[in-house]
Amino acid sequence: LVRISRGRVSISSDAIAPPIKTPLHSLLAPQVELIGHDFADVTALPGDVLHGTILWRAVQQPPRDFGLQLRLVNAAGQIASQRVLELAVSGYPSTQWQQGEFVRGQVAYVISYDTPAGDWQLQAALTEGGATLGQPATLARIRVNARPPLAQVGSVDHALDVQLGQTLVLRGFAAKRDGASLTVTLYWLGLRPMERTYQVFVHLLDASG
Repeated sequence: LVRISRGRVSISSDAIAPPIKTPLHSLLAPQVELIGHDFADVTALPGDVLHGTILWRAVQQPPRDFGLQLRLVNAAGQIASQRVLELAVSGYPSTQWQQGEFVRGQVAYVISYDTPAGDWQLQAALTEGGATLGQPATLARIRVNARPPLAQVGSVDHALDVQLGQTLVLRGFAAKRDGASLTVTLYWLGLRPMERTYQVFVHLLDASG
């Protein structure tokens, strides 16, 4: 019997686990097993986002709500950054998991902007009440390269200085027309590190809007 809903995969206890790219079968708590994941070894830059899927199994029904701690650790044990996320979909805490149930969680981990260049391991552990439980499992090896020096922005063709929320200022823009093409360059100022990735849309309007 298989039931799939909002990231859950409920399967009878004698069934085979759903397919996952990298099997681990790591017991992070007596009630929760990390079956596997699809994170890959990659080269990245500070500020990049690592996306992946983690497959869990409830060995027993968890008596408490667990969190997922992801962190970058080097060979010397230095932690570059760590974050606590939900194990799976929002609104489905681990206390609702049934024995034998498989739960698939989508994960996005932002590499901190101040992460030093070097070789790091992405590790996963369970947390409860702010405390880390047991030994972490290594998901992937991440080579972090240094970001190139920030460009110095001098004068801007069209100054705006519009603050967007608490993290960004749109300093202005430049536009260059080449035949039927229009190249627009936006100049941004970051006010603080950002925990998510943003997209920008540029719309071309006529005189009537």
